[in-house]
Amino acid sequence: MKLEKEADLFAVRSLISEDDYNEFISESNFTRQSILDFAGQMGIHPGIVVGRLQHDRFVDFRSLNDLRVRYQIQ
Repeated sequence: MKLEKEADLFAVRSLISEDDYNEFISESNFTRQSILDFAGQMGIHPGIVVGRLQHDRFVDFRSLNDLRVRYQIQ
């Protein structure tokens, strides 16, 4: 669990600039298109943005999951 939390913190700090993220969430516009646009500007996959928004409870965990990529470890 500790390793997972460290990985989450690393991702939060390195994948999306805190200033850019704060500016994005301040607009409270969490539509599919706004997320795609923001992800494109940041040069990251939109699933990363959706995951962050879900984690931070700006977007419901049941919303926009089609923008996320699921990995299955076998």
